Amino acid sequence: MKTPVLILAHNNLPSLKRCLNSVCGQDANVSVFVIDNDSSDDTESWLSSDEYTGIWQRFSPQLGVSGGWNYGLNKLFYDPIWNASCVLCLNSDTIIPPWFLRELASSGYLYDKAEFVTGSETNKLEELDTIRDFQQPHPSPDFSCFLIGRSVWEKVGQFDETMKNWCSDLDYHYRAHRLGINLWRSGVIYYHERSTTIRNAPPKERRALEMQADSDRLTLFEKWGAHAGPEFHALFTPSTFGIANK
Repeated sequence: MKTPVLILAHNNLPSLKRCLNSVCGQDANVSVFVIDNDSSDDTESWLSSDEYTGIWQRFSPQLGVSGGWNYGLNKLFYDPIWNASCVLCLNSDTIIPPWFLRELASSGYLYDKAEFVTGSETNKLEELDTIRDFQQPHPSPDFSCFLIGRSVWEKVGQFDETMKNWCSDLDYHYRAHRLGINLWRSGVIYYHERSTTIRNAPPKERRALEMQADSDRLTLFEKWGAHAGPEFHALFTPSTFGIANK
Protein backbone atom coordinates (compact mmCIF):
# COMPACT_ATOMS: atom_id res chain seq x y z
CA MET A 1 0.00 0.00 0.00
CA LYS A 2 1.37 3.40 -0.97
CA THR A 3 1.85 6.21 1.54
CA PRO A 4 0.66 9.59 0.22
CA VAL A 5 3.13 12.46 0.41
CA LEU A 6 1.61 15.95 0.62
CA ILE A 7 3.77 18.86 -0.53
CA LEU A 8 2.74 22.52 -0.55
CA ALA A 9 4.46 24.63 -3.21
CA HIS A 10 4.66 28.37 -3.73
CA ASN A 11 7.31 29.37 -6.28
CA ASN A 12 10.89 28.04 -5.82
CA LEU A 13 10.49 25.37 -8.51
CA PRO A 14 14.13 24.16 -8.26
CA SER A 15 13.59 23.32 -4.58
CA LEU A 16 10.33 21.53 -5.37
CA LYS A 17 12.06 19.41 -8.04
CA ARG A 18 14.81 18.38 -5.60
CA CYS A 19 12.22 17.50 -2.99
CA LEU A 20 10.20 15.41 -5.43
CA ASN A 21 13.30 13.58 -6.66
CA SER A 22 14.06 12.54 -3.10
CA VAL A 23 10.46 11.45 -2.50
CA CYS A 24 10.42 9.35 -5.67
CA GLY A 25 13.71 7.77 -4.60
CA GLN A 26 12.24 6.23 -1.44
CA ASP A 27 12.67 2.52 -0.81
CA ALA A 28 9.02 2.51 0.34
CA ASN A 29 5.91 2.79 -1.86
CA VAL A 30 4.73 6.40 -2.14
CA SER A 31 2.28 8.52 -4.11
CA VAL A 32 2.59 12.29 -4.41
CA PHE A 33 0.02 15.08 -4.13
CA VAL A 34 1.30 18.62 -4.70
CA ILE A 35 -0.77 21.71 -3.90
CA ASP A 36 0.40 24.69 -5.93
CA ASN A 37 -0.40 27.69 -3.73
CA ASP A 38 -0.72 30.25 -6.53
CA SER A 39 2.88 30.14 -7.73
CA SER A 40 3.91 32.93 -10.11
CA ASP A 41 6.99 31.16 -11.52
CA ASP A 42 7.03 28.09 -13.81
CA THR A 43 5.65 25.70 -11.17
CA GLU A 44 2.21 25.34 -12.76
CA SER A 45 3.55 24.68 -16.27
CA TRP A 46 6.06 22.15 -14.96
CA LEU A 47 3.47 20.28 -12.89
CA SER A 48 1.25 20.05 -15.97
CA SER A 49 4.09 18.71 -18.15
CA ASP A 50 5.00 15.08 -18.78
CA GLU A 51 8.04 15.47 -16.53
CA TYR A 52 5.84 15.36 -13.42
CA THR A 53 3.82 12.19 -13.01
CA GLY A 54 2.07 12.72 -9.65
CA ILE A 55 -1.25 14.35 -8.76
CA TRP A 56 -1.46 18.09 -8.23
CA GLN A 57 -3.97 20.86 -7.74
CA ARG A 58 -3.61 24.63 -8.02
CA PHE A 59 -5.36 27.24 -5.89
CA SER A 60 -5.58 30.91 -6.82
CA PRO A 61 -5.83 32.79 -4.55
CA GLN A 62 -3.66 30.54 -2.45
CA LEU A 63 -4.89 28.62 0.58
CA GLY A 64 -1.90 29.45 2.76
CA VAL A 65 0.00 26.81 4.72
CA SER A 66 -2.76 25.99 7.21
CA GLY A 67 -5.46 25.88 4.56
CA GLY A 68 -3.24 23.81 2.27
CA TRP A 69 -2.55 21.26 4.99
CA ASN A 70 -6.26 21.08 5.83
CA TYR A 71 -7.38 20.63 2.24
CA GLY A 72 -4.69 18.11 1.41
CA LEU A 73 -5.06 16.00 4.54
CA ASN A 74 -8.84 15.89 4.32
CA LYS A 75 -8.58 14.80 0.71
CA LEU A 76 -5.96 12.15 1.34
CA PHE A 77 -7.69 10.72 4.41
CA TYR A 78 -11.28 10.75 3.20
CA ASP A 79 -11.35 10.72 -0.59
CA PRO A 80 -12.07 7.05 -1.47
CA ILE A 81 -9.42 7.21 -4.19
CA TRP A 82 -6.74 7.80 -1.53
CA ASN A 83 -8.30 6.53 1.73
CA ALA A 84 -4.97 6.96 3.53
CA SER A 85 -4.30 5.77 7.05
CA CYS A 86 -1.29 8.10 7.35
CA VAL A 87 0.23 10.93 5.30
CA LEU A 88 3.76 12.30 5.09
CA CYS A 89 3.72 16.11 4.85
CA LEU A 90 6.83 17.87 3.53
CA ASN A 91 7.93 21.42 2.94
CA SER A 92 8.97 21.86 -0.67
CA ASP A 93 12.44 23.00 0.43
CA THR A 94 13.31 19.65 2.02
CA ILE A 95 15.25 16.60 0.84
CA ILE A 96 14.79 13.16 2.38
CA PRO A 97 17.21 10.20 2.08
CA PRO A 98 16.00 6.98 0.40
CA TRP A 99 15.29 5.21 3.69
CA PHE A 100 13.55 8.18 5.33
CA LEU A 101 9.88 7.18 5.17
CA ARG A 102 10.56 3.57 6.13
CA GLU A 103 12.62 4.52 9.15
CA LEU A 104 10.32 7.35 10.19
CA ALA A 105 7.34 4.99 10.19
CA SER A 106 9.38 2.43 12.14
CA SER A 107 10.33 5.06 14.71
CA GLY A 108 6.64 5.63 15.37
CA TYR A 109 6.28 1.98 16.32
CA LEU A 110 9.31 2.25 18.59
CA TYR A 111 7.66 5.18 20.36
CA ASP A 112 4.62 3.22 21.61
CA LYS A 113 3.09 3.07 18.14
CA ALA A 114 2.86 6.85 17.95
CA GLU A 115 0.69 8.07 15.07
CA PHE A 116 2.40 11.43 14.77
CA VAL A 117 6.16 11.51 14.38
CA THR A 118 8.49 13.96 12.65
CA GLY A 119 12.02 13.96 11.36
CA SER A 120 14.89 16.07 12.69
CA GLU A 121 16.23 18.64 10.28
CA THR A 122 19.78 19.36 9.29
CA ASN A 123 21.15 22.07 7.00
CA LYS A 124 24.08 19.86 5.96
CA LEU A 125 23.37 17.53 3.07
CA GLU A 126 26.30 15.29 3.95
CA GLU A 127 24.62 14.34 7.23
CA LEU A 128 21.86 12.51 5.36
CA ASP A 129 24.34 9.68 4.68
CA THR A 130 25.83 9.52 8.15
CA ILE A 131 23.04 9.95 10.70
CA ARG A 132 20.43 7.20 10.64
CA ASP A 133 20.11 6.19 14.28
CA PHE A 134 16.95 6.33 16.37
CA GLN A 135 17.44 8.88 19.09
CA GLN A 136 15.17 9.12 22.08
CA PRO A 137 11.83 10.66 21.08
CA HIS A 138 11.60 14.35 21.89
CA PRO A 139 8.27 16.16 22.50
CA SER A 140 9.11 19.02 20.12
CA PRO A 141 7.76 18.03 16.69
CA ASP A 142 9.20 19.50 13.51
CA PHE A 143 6.30 20.43 11.23
CA SER A 144 8.50 20.91 8.18
CA CYS A 145 8.35 17.13 7.83
CA PHE A 146 5.71 15.12 9.70
CA LEU A 147 3.96 11.77 9.41
CA ILE A 148 0.41 11.99 10.72
CA GLY A 149 -2.09 9.20 11.21
CA ARG A 150 -5.80 9.55 10.54
CA SER A 151 -6.65 8.87 14.19
CA VAL A 152 -4.62 11.92 15.32
CA TRP A 153 -6.27 14.05 12.65
CA GLU A 154 -9.72 12.99 13.82
CA LYS A 155 -8.93 13.60 17.50
CA VAL A 156 -7.07 16.91 17.25
CA GLY A 157 -8.88 18.34 14.22
CA GLN A 158 -7.75 20.72 11.51
CA PHE A 159 -5.08 23.39 11.61
CA ASP A 160 -6.37 26.79 12.70
CA GLU A 161 -6.64 28.83 9.50
CA THR A 162 -6.81 32.12 11.40
CA MET A 163 -3.05 31.62 11.46
CA LYS A 164 -2.47 31.50 7.71
CA ASN A 165 1.22 30.68 7.27
CA TRP A 166 2.86 30.67 10.69
CA CYS A 167 2.16 29.40 14.21
CA SER A 168 -0.69 27.00 13.42
CA ASP A 169 1.84 24.20 13.96
CA LEU A 170 2.48 25.44 17.52
CA ASP A 171 -1.25 25.70 18.05
CA TYR A 172 -1.73 22.14 16.78
CA HIS A 173 0.96 20.83 19.12
CA TYR A 174 -0.64 22.55 22.09
CA ARG A 175 -4.12 21.30 21.26
CA ALA A 176 -2.79 17.76 20.99
CA HIS A 177 -1.01 18.20 24.33
CA ARG A 178 -4.28 19.21 25.98
CA LEU A 179 -5.80 15.97 24.71
CA GLY A 180 -2.93 13.91 26.07
CA ILE A 181 -1.62 13.08 22.58
CA ASN A 182 2.15 13.07 22.14
CA LEU A 183 3.60 14.47 18.92
CA TRP A 184 7.13 13.08 18.76
CA ARG A 185 10.26 14.25 16.99
CA SER A 186 12.48 11.32 16.08
CA GLY A 187 16.18 11.18 15.24
CA VAL A 188 15.55 10.36 11.57
CA ILE A 189 17.38 13.12 9.68
CA TYR A 190 16.24 15.14 6.66
CA TYR A 191 17.66 18.21 4.94
CA HIS A 192 15.82 21.53 5.17
CA GLU A 193 16.77 24.77 3.48
CA ARG A 194 14.86 27.11 5.75
CA SER A 195 12.65 30.04 4.72
CA THR A 196 13.19 29.78 0.98
CA THR A 197 9.77 31.27 0.20
CA ILE A 198 10.30 34.47 2.13
CA ARG A 199 14.01 34.78 1.26
CA ASN A 200 13.42 34.38 -2.48
CA ALA A 201 10.27 36.50 -2.66
CA PRO A 202 10.38 39.91 -4.40
CA PRO A 203 10.36 42.88 -1.97
CA LYS A 204 6.61 43.55 -2.08
CA GLU A 205 5.67 39.92 -1.48
CA ARG A 206 8.36 39.56 1.19
CA ARG A 207 6.88 42.49 3.10
CA ALA A 208 3.39 40.97 2.83
CA LEU A 209 4.73 37.67 4.19
CA GLU A 210 6.45 39.44 7.08
CA MET A 211 3.21 41.24 7.95
CA GLN A 212 1.31 37.95 7.79
CA ALA A 213 3.87 36.38 10.13
CA ASP A 214 3.33 39.20 12.65
CA SER A 215 -0.43 38.77 12.39
CA ASP A 216 -0.20 35.01 12.88
CA ARG A 217 2.01 35.42 15.95
CA LEU A 218 -0.49 37.89 17.42
CA THR A 219 -3.33 35.45 16.79
CA LEU A 220 -1.41 32.73 18.63
CA PHE A 221 -0.86 35.06 21.58
CA GLU A 222 -4.50 36.12 21.69
CA LYS A 223 -5.61 32.49 21.66
CA TRP A 224 -3.26 31.07 24.30
CA GLY A 225 -1.78 34.07 26.10
CA ALA A 226 1.80 33.25 25.17
CA HIS A 227 4.18 34.27 22.40
CA ALA A 228 6.01 31.80 20.16
CA GLY A 229 9.31 30.72 21.67
CA PRO A 230 10.29 29.67 25.21
CA GLU A 231 7.22 31.37 26.68
CA PHE A 232 4.91 29.24 24.57
CA HIS A 233 6.85 25.99 25.01
CA ALA A 234 6.68 26.48 28.79
CA LEU A 235 2.99 25.61 28.47
CA PHE A 236 3.89 22.05 27.49
CA THR A 237 4.09 20.50 30.94
CA PRO A 238 2.21 17.48 32.32
CA SER A 239 0.84 19.61 35.16
CA THR A 240 -0.62 22.35 32.95
CA PHE A 241 -3.88 20.51 32.47
CA GLY A 242 -3.24 17.60 34.81
CA ILE A 243 -2.23 15.43 31.85
CA ALA A 244 0.67 13.03 32.31
CA ASN A 245 2.84 12.02 29.39
CA LYS A 246 2.31 8.49 28.16
